[in-house]
Amino acid sequence: MTKPNIQRKITFINDCDAIVDTELLEKAIIWYQDAPTKSIKHIYMYGRYPAVGVYNEKKHIHRLLVEFMNNEMLPSKSYVHHKDGNRLNLNIDNLIVMDASEHQS
Repeated sequence: MTKPNIQRKITFINDCDAIVDTELLEKAIIWYQDAPTKSIKHIYMYGRYPAVGVYNEKKHIHRLLVEFMNNEMLPSKSYVHHKDGNRLNLNIDNLIVMDASEHQS
């Protein structure tokens, strides 16, 4: 008999002092993944943005949260902009999707 895979509650270690709703981030990670993941996750800087590891992939949190809230993956030409200019502020109300031309202006 096979034992079912159950996702344990994820505990976050915020290494970069990002402002993030960890309950929403946990839901987004569970939505994104295909199977249970580690129960301890580090939030760290990957390039200029906070990220989290899901399996062997580094995923920028701002993009993951918007994809989760929209229930679909964003096209590669879509950008997630931080309204207040603070890249560490990952509150969903601070994030907006823009296309490349809007984002550059």
